Amino acid sequence: MFTRLRAAIDRERRAWRIRCETCGRDRPLAATGGLRLWASSPVHKLGECSQCGRLGPMLVYHAVKTPQP
Repeated sequence: MFTRLRAAIDRERRAWRIRCETCGRDRPLAATGGLRLWASSPVHKLGECSQCGRLGPMLVYHAVKTPQP
């Protein structure tokens, strides 16, 4: 009964990505423990990048819905 809903949630969860605006490191949001379901717009969050070690803006965006710069 809930298998289609679970599959839709998994697809949506995997489509969100997070990118460090300082160094450009890009990775899945789910890998950081983040979850953003059925949202439509990108958002900036403050976070520490594990690659460059700086505290700065992180862009959370949908890989399909958001055009890349």
